[in-house]
Amino acid sequence: MKWKLSIAACIVLLIGMATTSNAAEQNEFVIEPIFKYAFSFDGDFAEITDKSGKWGLIDKTGKVIVSLEQDSRSLHVSEDTIIVETDYLWGILDRKGNEIVKPIYENRFSFNDGIAAVYKDYKWGYIDTKGNIVIELQYENASPFVNGHAVVELEEYQSAIINLKGEIIKKFAGAQATNLFTTEQELYENYNMGDAPKTEEVYFWTVNKLNKWGIVNLNGDVIIPPTYENPSYNLKGQLADDDNWEQYRFSEGIAVVGVEWKRSLINLNGEVIANLNQFDDDPMITLSHFQGGMLGYCVVENLNKGCGFIDKSGKVAIEPKYEQAYSFSDGLAAVIVNSQWGFINTKGAFVIKPQYEAVSRFSDGIAWAQKDGLWGLIDTKGQAVTDFIYDSQQYYGEVYQFHISEGTIRASKNGQFGLLDTEGNEITEFKYAGIGYASNGMIPASLDGEKWGYIVVPDAGAKEERKNTRDIDLIDIVMKIILNRVPAS
Repeated sequence: MKWKLSIAACIVLLIGMATTSNAAEQNEFVIEPIFKYAFSFDGDFAEITDKSGKWGLIDKTGKVIVSLEQDSRSLHVSEDTIIVETDYLWGILDRKGNEIVKPIYENRFSFNDGIAAVYKDYKWGYIDTKGNIVIELQYENASPFVNGHAVVELEEYQSAIINLKGEIIKKFAGAQATNLFTTEQELYENYNMGDAPKTEEVYFWTVNKLNKWGIVNLNGDVIIPPTYENPSYNLKGQLADDDNWEQYRFSEGIAVVGVEWKRSLINLNGEVIANLNQFDDDPMITLSHFQGGMLGYCVVENLNKGCGFIDKSGKVAIEPKYEQAYSFSDGLAAVIVNSQWGFINTKGAFVIKPQYEAVSRFSDGIAWAQKDGLWGLIDTKGQAVTDFIYDSQQYYGEVYQFHISEGTIRASKNGQFGLLDTEGNEITEFKYAGIGYASNGMIPASLDGEKWGYIVVPDAGAKEERKNTRDIDLIDIVMKIILNRVPAS
């Protein structure tokens, strides 16, 4: 009898510990929900709107740093400044909200290397973070600086690379720079393609009339003379895919270019490593860029309609037999067969058989998948990481790429939003009418969809607490079984 009482006492203790742990996970607001809408933090600041729809900035304590009067205004943080827009003109505030430069510039800009390219009165130039003009507004076009270099257009079809002093490092007579140097962040935010310039400092430029493409580096050295055509055009000069102009960016050290109007692969030295002759007569083929050593392609005009993959040697590694295909991630690519999604490896073998209504690409070893209208997370072996109980999941851009921000994943269940971690644990209650992306440890959230505030991202300690809670729940179940089996005395 005493033994039974001791076990009961342990159970009470364990339940009490679980209750304490659960109470610590209520994700209460650290910035009260008083805003009409709240955006994710950008550095130390977040953009908010008040009840009347006016825009402003708050810091991590919820203090209003910039109180704005305009009905429509856009802001972003760049280096030590806050870039603001009013009536389609841009200016600069300091980190305390004081105006440094009135909104006079006609372009949205960001600082890189302490300098930003600005546009006013039909000319481009550069300013520093104090608003001083460091390179006069004199150019027809200008790119951001990357590692102390920028591309400018002196006049039509006259381009040059300049340094931070505005000195010309290299001039290209009869050439027009395109795909101008850009920062790594802007490259992925605006284009989501190719490798970052800091990884492969190689860029394309064109020659007037001939419309040929070549490659220069940041120092202006011509690595490859302008001998290539736009790969989006076929042998007949027809535009094959006007939405796929980014093909000629490098990805994994390889770019798709046109050689005598035939698509080919070149390396960073400009050497042709493969001719894609199999596509010469197909003007409507679409090509992606290399990911995981594979280049996705879709044939949409000939009898072999479908999507497949090319390897880095230029050979067709996987025939175009799928109705649709996503690019490779974590060694797997999502494909459709008979209207169902599954995942193949680089040899074209199914690792996860077609069985889902929709899927995302894999990210950090997990992917979303949909069954019977409900969503769950799966791993690269096709094992369920969560139950299929979520009625929607938040995408980043396209359906195929979901977003993990600071270890959190947004989802909804029974119409209410919450967050999961990358192991599939629910790290917030699913009680929110809306929830945003985690940034700098803070997450915008709203209980009613009308008033927004901020909760904090659960830390590693909270994660360990959740683990302990699961262990306690398991012990509780085991103890109940033991008690039921102890004979009455």
